[in-house]
Amino acid sequence: MSISSPGLGSGLDVNAIVSQLMAVERRPITELTRKEAGITAKISGLGSLKGALSGLQSASASLNAADSFTALKATVSDSAAASATASASATAGSYTLEVSQLAQAHLVHTAANPALADGALNIQVGSGTAVDVTVNATDTLSDLAARINADATLAAQVKASVVDNKLTL
Repeated sequence: MSISSPGLGSGLDVNAIVSQLMAVERRPITELTRKEAGITAKISGLGSLKGALSGLQSASASLNAADSFTALKATVSDSAAASATASASATAGSYTLEVSQLAQAHLVHTAANPALADGALNIQVGSGTAVDVTVNATDTLSDLAARINADATLAAQVKASVVDNKLTL
């Protein structure tokens, strides 16, 4: 049996030399591994930043509309008595609504076929402008109601109808 040891005759420590050469050969790999870990950490950080920016973008989407900053709200203390809405052109403030008189229906009772004469029926709502509705002698009450309802000035304020409430036994 023979015993051999590298560098036995030369006095060199071959094992140490080989270990050092291997360490030198591994340096580029070690450096690349270290750079890879750094780049991976940067990519992870950028991914986290992208997620945070996406969340911020989603949260700020509602702020994109200008009316988010100028929206006004209208409320009333008694919703049975009145209602209120605020448009974009509303002026901010607190307002008081006072009812001085309740509106009442105006009813007129006539004979079954009243005789009409040529002329005009003068209708005024509150302190508004009076409106003349033309009346012809040949008109029926239905014709007159239709003419009143067709008048653009009265349309938002007045509604005329003919009611036949006679009882037949």
